[in-house]
Amino acid sequence: MRQRGGGKPLGIKINKIMIYNRTLKNNLHPLKALIYNTIGFSAAAYYFSKSDKYDNSTTYLILFLIWLLILVIVCNLHIDYIFKAKTVEIDTSSKFITFDKLDRIYFNQIKKITLVIPPALYRKAPINVSPFDDYHYAKFVTNDGKRYFFTCLLSQNVEKEITQIGIPLQIKKRLIAFTFF
Repeated sequence: MRQRGGGKPLGIKINKIMIYNRTLKNNLHPLKALIYNTIGFSAAAYYFSKSDKYDNSTTYLILFLIWLLILVIVCNLHIDYIFKAKTVEIDTSSKFITFDKLDRIYFNQIKKITLVIPPALYRKAPINVSPFDDYHYAKFVTNDGKRYFFTCLLSQNVEKEITQIGIPLQIKKRLIAFTFF
């Protein structure tokens, strides 16, 4: 007997396997705020260029240095996240996670899961102003001390995906969610 709409047969256990890969959409999503900030800095530079009250060269230099600092931090974050996790497969029925198609850990081998998120994601702010607000990750620490990462480049909502595992999360707020701290 089938469910309405031609679904899977009733009574058969369906394996729940979720595979997360880096996609172009997930790679560009955290960079969206950087693009908006670049537009904002450009608009401020244009405004100051039309004003007679400000020394234009000093204002441009200050705006450029602030923007460059933000750009360097975001590029470091993004490159760090690219190398931390390429593919993650979560199988909730067999209770294991495979990282980068090599390392398989079972749920009972996980000592703790730490979700590191910026304050804007913690309070679920509708608008992310800072270019760092979309970067977040979950760190898995196994009983033997190995660390694995599930980053926002694999899924835009890491918390939602990780809570399906059923292991309690420890949440840490950080202004900039670097993985090497």
